[in-house]
Amino acid sequence: MYLTNMEIVKSVAFGIYLYSMFIYQKELLADFKYNKPKVFSEYFWYAVLFIGGLVPILNTIVGCYIIKSKK
Repeated sequence: MYLTNMEIVKSVAFGIYLYSMFIYQKELLADFKYNKPKVFSEYFWYAVLFIGGLVPILNTIVGCYIIKSKK
């Protein structure tokens, strides 16, 4: 089975998207490590940012699943 050009482009874009998400999460965790939060609200905002970095990838996976199930 061969991939079409559009499937290759989508795969590359998805790979770049995943890589950028991992870079974002790595930098967020490094910042958390070197600048320890002192109050609960700072912990809360780090958690919100971490979850916010994961949400777009989850939306993409669910969107792909929905599109495939509708075909």
